[in-house]
Amino acid sequence: PIRFATTVAQNSLILAVKRNRQSARMGVEAFGAEGDQFDPNMHSAMMMVDDENHKEGEIVTVFQKGYKMGDKVIRPSTVVVAQ
Repeated sequence: PIRFATTVAQNSLILAVKRNRQSARMGVEAFGAEGDQFDPNMHSAMMMVDDENHKEGEIVTVFQKGYKMGDKVIRPSTVVVAQ
């Protein structure tokens, strides 16, 4: 029940971010882009791939952007990482 409530709250906040740019005033920002360095505290790696165009540990593909408020990660970004 508590975990469900947390997930609902996180998803509600993320929807508000997507719909309303006032979220910038709240300090909510999206993160996770191709070429960024993988950080296990902020990103969730779905898989690792060999990619000659990216350095080891670089994000190759972003499946889902992450969101954070200040230093707190609301939802990690879901990514593919070069090995």
